[in-house]
Amino acid sequence: LKNELQKKEGEKVAEINEGKEQEKSDNQEAPAVKKPRGDLSNLKNLRQGQLKNQQMKSSLAARYDLENMEIALGIEELKQRVVAIAEKIKRYENQSSFN
Repeated sequence: LKNELQKKEGEKVAEINEGKEQEKSDNQEAPAVKKPRGDLSNLKNLRQGQLKNQQMKSSLAARYDLENMEIALGIEELKQRVVAIAEKIKRYENQSSFN
């Protein structure tokens, strides 16, 4: 009887864990969106003067050509990229759901 209870309990735990893994996969962002969104946040912090990491500052400056462009323009350009990537992903998901 004790073994049966432990077995049933183990099955319930496995079902719960499986459900959690499914939720995680549903909530995960695509890697193509994750990096630009993080950079967008860092650019906003840089504009407000809250970004202290010099390596991050130089990385953002090189990646988004901030020497030749204002930070506000870099932020706006990055917002547009994030929206465009998100729309591509939505179109792909809609296309694959019809198949």
